[in-house]
Amino acid sequence: MVTRTGDDGREVGTADDTRGRPLLAEETWSRVGEIIEIALSIPDAAARAAFVDTSCASDRALLAEVRSLLAADTHADFVLPATRWLDATTLARDAAATMSDPPEHWIGRRVGAWRIEQWLASGGMGLIFRARRDDAAYEQTVAIKLLRARGTASTQWFLDERQMLASLAHPCIARLLDGGAAEDGTLYLVMELVEGEAIDRWCVRKRPAPDEWLARFLDVCAAVQYAHQRLIVHRDIKPANVMVTHDGSVKLIDFGIAQITDRAGGPASADSAAVALTPGWASPEQLRGEPVTTASDIHALGALLQRLANGGEPLANGTDVADDDLRCIVRKAMAEVPSQRYASAAQLADDVRRYLAHEPVQARGGGVGYRATRFVQRHTGGVALATLALVGVLVAASIALYQAQVARAAEREASVQRARAEQHFASVRKMTNQLLFDLHRKLAGIPGTTQLQKDLIGQSLAYLDGLRADAAGDAGLLHEVGAGYRRLGRILGGIQGANTGERDASEQAYEKAVAALDAALAIRPQTTTAVEQLKTLTEFAEQQGLYRNFPKSSALFARAAALGSEATTRAADDADLFYAVQKVIVARNISALYLGNGSFDQSAMEQSAQALVARQAAHAPASDDTQTIRAILWRCYTALAEASRRSGGADGARQAVNWHQRGVALMRANEQLHPGDAGYRRSTLNARVELANAYAAADDLKAAIAEADAVLGEFEALRQADAANEDAVLDLLKTIASLADYHRRAGDVAQTSAMVERGQRVHTALAARLRDHFVARQSQLKLLLAQAWVEARAAAPMTAGARSPAQTCARAAQHLATARQLAASDPALTATDVFAGVDAAVNACEQSASAGRRRG
Repeated sequence: MVTRTGDDGREVGTADDTRGRPLLAEETWSRVGEIIEIALSIPDAAARAAFVDTSCASDRALLAEVRSLLAADTHADFVLPATRWLDATTLARDAAATMSDPPEHWIGRRVGAWRIEQWLASGGMGLIFRARRDDAAYEQTVAIKLLRARGTASTQWFLDERQMLASLAHPCIARLLDGGAAEDGTLYLVMELVEGEAIDRWCVRKRPAPDEWLARFLDVCAAVQYAHQRLIVHRDIKPANVMVTHDGSVKLIDFGIAQITDRAGGPASADSAAVALTPGWASPEQLRGEPVTTASDIHALGALLQRLANGGEPLANGTDVADDDLRCIVRKAMAEVPSQRYASAAQLADDVRRYLAHEPVQARGGGVGYRATRFVQRHTGGVALATLALVGVLVAASIALYQAQVARAAEREASVQRARAEQHFASVRKMTNQLLFDLHRKLAGIPGTTQLQKDLIGQSLAYLDGLRADAAGDAGLLHEVGAGYRRLGRILGGIQGANTGERDASEQAYEKAVAALDAALAIRPQTTTAVEQLKTLTEFAEQQGLYRNFPKSSALFARAAALGSEATTRAADDADLFYAVQKVIVARNISALYLGNGSFDQSAMEQSAQALVARQAAHAPASDDTQTIRAILWRCYTALAEASRRSGGADGARQAVNWHQRGVALMRANEQLHPGDAGYRRSTLNARVELANAYAAADDLKAAIAEADAVLGEFEALRQADAANEDAVLDLLKTIASLADYHRRAGDVAQTSAMVERGQRVHTALAARLRDHFVARQSQLKLLLAQAWVEARAAAPMTAGARSPAQTCARAAQHLATARQLAASDPALTATDVFAGVDAAVNACEQSASAGRRRG
């Protein structure tokens, strides 16, 4: 049996199926909550009773439950102490000790340094008053919460709330200002006074535009995510606990029934805290009495989003959110099975942002048509028309392929008919290649188009596979097929430009490209085909190196070097061949320098730089040749800068800065010729990150932080504009990790901690297949070192021998050990990351904690 008590401690209702009170079905609780919420807003008791009778109609069980709950608490901020599915013995016992004094008894009394002025409401565990500072120290108006029940369990719950609130410092969470015990032993909390209205009532009154109320919802998600990252589950997210203040900001209030998850981030046990919930807003697992996790808060956020999407009003029976995308987001957030919901409040917020940006929402999935519709909403009609044209041309290409096959198979046909078919085949092929790959290239320069490129890949592969089947013995056709597969390899997972992060598919495309070009060279060793093969081998080798497949990377580079030497003997003056050979030299040496994949040849790099500069002088600044030279020179300068830095000393560091400054100038010159192109913009930003690293190596941390800070915002914008581009995520992660390293070396604990937290979120969001990427591993090492340093520094000012410093030092040592394991797994990482300063901080922390324990 479950006993419910009123404010005066008297029993007001029981639930016992053996005494005529049938157990309600779980789905009925949603209806109970809606009726109670509306009823409590009706001040007149007779009108409230009439509303309840009408709403419950002939459902006697429903009517009995609603009357019982209304009798237990007649104030608006109602929290159900327990449900009949949950053990409420402890809370029922504590409720017997409820204060007998009415709220008016406290008006005018002083609690701590505060004078109570006005009763505001009753919460599930206490009375809430407005109060004012009364010790003449300063003027401030606050909200005070007094504990209503004085039993052991309820007191512990109140203390837990105080401790949790003390750990929360977020602009969208009401702040804890003070706390203690009154003279009669009554415990109290002093909170920031939030003056405003519940968010659903704000929606009803103001009728805001979708982007306005969704912005508030995103703020709520940010507050919940912040709490979850500190292992705190709110458990009672509902409109009454989300206030919109007079200035339009959002505050999440009332952590009175929140709980702390275990240290591993899992659910707290069922008996780790007293169980409480609000009917109509609780998750299915809460209603069943199962352990509560962050997924319960995600369910509540979905319910809140559903209410706001309906203008702040409850949905009528049989209706749903009108907007298709928002409906899918709500359904995913409120999924019956917790594992099917969003993994975090941040993921839910990301899908809402995609909705606001007219991007495909993940909750909906959808095919090419849906994603194309969202793309057209975000961009001009020109790209949409080009896509339609592409489909038409691909159809024409398929027809032409068929006609050519028929013509070749039908030897009986007249030669003139065959010639016409071949001519038509060649014309359509040329037009298809130009439109297919030119469109991919142009889309790559538009932020947010990676997903659309991905949709076109299937059509492109089908076209190339069909062309390859018809290309046997035709060197020209094999060259064409090889070039197409190389371009697809870059789009799927190459190292340059936007890509969809499909590493396996990219490798398969590169393998097909190499095979087709080998076949073409075996039939006719043309320079143009050799150039195409050099590009393919170089790109493929760099990709394999970044994913730590050194044997294959070395073999591909060796093949490229041999092919370049052979082709140069036949066409020493060919410009395209010259550029391709220089790319092989630069890429091979960069791989050797940064990844330890072979030996670095500085002499060869310097000779390449001189040859490229000499060529550049012969061309106009805006020519295609000059743009190609700049791109190769930038990578050459980057390698020479790193070699200078590793030579040691102040001179080497200054030379490195000079090389990187020259590289940035090259990339900016190229970008100015292509305004608005995301690919050229990314190249400039990456050059600036390298320059920031050079400043840091030269101990100019102020310049390094300023440069990286300027780049970070732009990388974040590029990532948001093109969420499917995995390279954009790596760029962002690399920059955040570098900033964490700079701030650590500058001794700024707060900024280092902020960058570590931000970097770990980005690393977690990174696709699993990309976590072996060298950039991801290098960034993770920097973040681990920075995190170890932050933990060590955070423990230093604490009281020696206390529990918190020892735990903090232990965490610091663990982060440092993990960093050492990561560095040991890849010797190339230690070439750019050092442990200096972190070891000392962790050792000092451990010595201090040890000394404190001995004194204790």
